[in-house]
Amino acid sequence: MFCRWDGQGEYINVEGTNRGLNSYPDSHYLTWPHPIARSSVERGHYLKSLPMDEAFAVFLASRGHCFEDNFNLPEASVSYALAVKHASRHPMYRSHLTSLVRPPRIEDHPDIMAQQRRLAQKNQQPFDAFGHPVNLMAPNSQPDPFAFPEISLSQPPSSIGVQP
Repeated sequence: MFCRWDGQGEYINVEGTNRGLNSYPDSHYLTWPHPIARSSVERGHYLKSLPMDEAFAVFLASRGHCFEDNFNLPEASVSYALAVKHASRHPMYRSHLTSLVRPPRIEDHPDIMAQQRRLAQKNQQPFDAFGHPVNLMAPNSQPDPFAFPEISLSQPPSSIGVQP
């Protein structure tokens, strides 16, 4: 969690993952703990103080992670859907929700995709347990039938599959 104190035109980044109080400039967080694209910062996804609705979305997503970690996927999906509702511009919450509401696809497993490409290059055909040829390569021309639809904030929650 990125923490920042804002006041009278000044701000201080507060690093809470170590002993004592450290405060690093924004440039530090562009590469730590992992790189962040400047375009994501410019779109307002990172390195900013959050308005109340987006701060609430962070807590809803954290709640969703706890439910997901405890295999309570229905409650996790509700928490993620509400996070999307409160911070619809942030792609992370939609990604969490999408991972729960659509079945996995072959594209979700890059190691299997790479193995299939290697087999195809060797002109070998993979076979299933019964000796039948298997083509695990996903067609690139078809749209994802399980893609999560855009959510309008003007719709009541029940219209996006979440019961109040």
